[in-house]
Amino acid sequence: MALPVTFVAGDVLEAAQLNSNFTYVEGLGGLTYITQATPSAVNTISINNCFTSAYANYFIVVDLSAVVGAGAFTARMRLSGTDATTNYTTQRLGGQGTSTPFATSNPAGTDEFYIGALDSTAGASFAATMNAFSPALARQTNLNNFGACIETSGSIIQITYGNHSTATAYDGITFLTTATSFTGTIRIYGYQNS
Repeated sequence: MALPVTFVAGDVLEAAQLNSNFTYVEGLGGLTYITQATPSAVNTISINNCFTSAYANYFIVVDLSAVVGAGAFTARMRLSGTDATTNYTTQRLGGQGTSTPFATSNPAGTDEFYIGALDSTAGASFAATMNAFSPALARQTNLNNFGACIETSGSIIQITYGNHSTATAYDGITFLTTATSFTGTIRIYGYQNS
């Protein structure tokens, strides 16, 4: 990687020096914004063509500002506009306020990856950060998530880890709920490979 060129007042800036600085910054790695969805009062939303072989792993930010009804919030891998509906496994750890922490396996079944519980309390919202490992590669996709359902009686904190064991390269993802609806923003970023 080229080292950055430092300039002082009066220096003449040459294209090669500027390009060297850009190459240095690009090589630092980090996240690259891919796309976003803005669901509004829906119970499912699909994001197509967000996973490619350009990135091995992805970071997903879910920020639901409004939730109607109680239910599971889940995800399914997608290929060419069709959801994969089998071979998911999820382990969930969580807790709420002073309640006893809980642990469950496959809380939503094996037809989707469980992200968290949505609450029916008025004004409830939900937020989560997810990592998707190798979704666009022809091997199993691993997912992990840290999420919180915010409600008037306290937050439900949830940590999940799971996988989709079908060795397929996927290009999209669907988010869905058994609750009535959700509204918010879902952003997807690619982790740079170097």
